[in-house]
Amino acid sequence: MHLKTYLQETIENLNETIKSNIPSEMEKAISISLTAIEKNQIVIVAGNGGSMADAQHLVAELVNFFTLEHKPLPFLTLGVNPASASAWANDHEFDTQMLREFNAFSANCGALIVISTSGNSKNIQNLIKDAKKQRIPVIAFTSERAISNFEEMPDVILAVPVSQTARIQEMHVNLMHFFCEEIEKSLPSQ
Repeated sequence: MHLKTYLQETIENLNETIKSNIPSEMEKAISISLTAIEKNQIVIVAGNGGSMADAQHLVAELVNFFTLEHKPLPFLTLGVNPASASAWANDHEFDTQMLREFNAFSANCGALIVISTSGNSKNIQNLIKDAKKQRIPVIAFTSERAISNFEEMPDVILAVPVSQTARIQEMHVNLMHFFCEEIEKSLPSQ
């Protein structure tokens, strides 16, 4: 594949994403997250593999700052403490490893953001179920193909209309950057 072809496909994926319901869902995601920040609650972010890397990226942008300087915002990525993560997964099971960590912080959690290209991960499914039981709003950066795999539906679904995993992740990065920029713009003056 030539670079021009690759970039043209990216443009087509962006155009399809514009036509989806993501703009209205994004407004909800931003509103839920800002409410949590205003209440001094944590926004917890989780994903596996490349989605965990994206979760860390999103959190880093907001704990530090993306385009506008601001105080550190209370965003936290699950699974990035290897001792805790591997201890629970080794002694118990991987499917509840993130849930265990989530429950250490959930009393102070105002929103859960999950990132999943497939919707198949048991540990993400368990997080969504538990957050819903605790009445914690759940925001999902996902794909249209993943929606049918969710056992319990997130409150906000940012489902990109792309099927290839790498391309879904590309759209997620664009959406996450927009999310970060809008969160920063909406903060009260420091």
